[in-house]
Amino acid sequence: MTTGFDPRTELAAIRDTPTALRFIERYAAAWCTAIRPGDGCPEDELLAAEARLGVALPLALRETYRLLGRRADLTSNQDVLLPLDQLRVEGDVLVYRMENQAVSEWGVLLDPDDPDPPTATRPCGWRDEQWEPWFDRFSLAAVEMVLFESVLAGDDQCDTLELADVAEYEALKQRYDHLPLPDYGRAGPDDEGSRWYANAETVVWVTEGAWAWARWRDAAKEPWLSAP
Repeated sequence: MTTGFDPRTELAAIRDTPTALRFIERYAAAWCTAIRPGDGCPEDELLAAEARLGVALPLALRETYRLLGRRADLTSNQDVLLPLDQLRVEGDVLVYRMENQAVSEWGVLLDPDDPDPPTATRPCGWRDEQWEPWFDRFSLAAVEMVLFESVLAGDDQCDTLELADVAEYEALKQRYDHLPLPDYGRAGPDDEGSRWYANAETVVWVTEGAWAWARWRDAAKEPWLSAP
């Protein structure tokens, strides 16, 4: 059984905000729960947030909230997409997401000439901490957010695996394709950090080469590392 949605080819087709949001919609419909009318934030709430902040929301962020701003199962299982009334501006950065223990936060650069600006991250609690580059487009960061929150949803379509050794990680790489998303969290030039992999039935997030989280297309789980 197939759904016609393959995360590998769908991700490769992302070019801009509309195609990123199309990916999110199609992924949710095929692998999670479909996005429906009422799952996003209405225009009056978006306008109220802009009035409170005194800035226009970047278009990519605005359209993401409009699509799924009320879908915590796609945005906030582990870390939290901030509600509109909790968005805040720090200099030239709009903070939109918080790590679940308030260890770090994510922001999007405020550039009125860029509808899909870069994102950044930093540790929380220290105002003088420098922002570090995250994804170079908010729309792609939104895609990664939805994938991340979906593999940590804790439902019957998810699982976690502690990789026993390098050989097991190499076996995983042979079974799944490396997705065209930026790697992140590298501690050094030889550290692969966190990476995304997939095949037609499974999406896998691997961090530090030691732990892997996965989401299957449906609850009929497949063996993690058996031959394709």
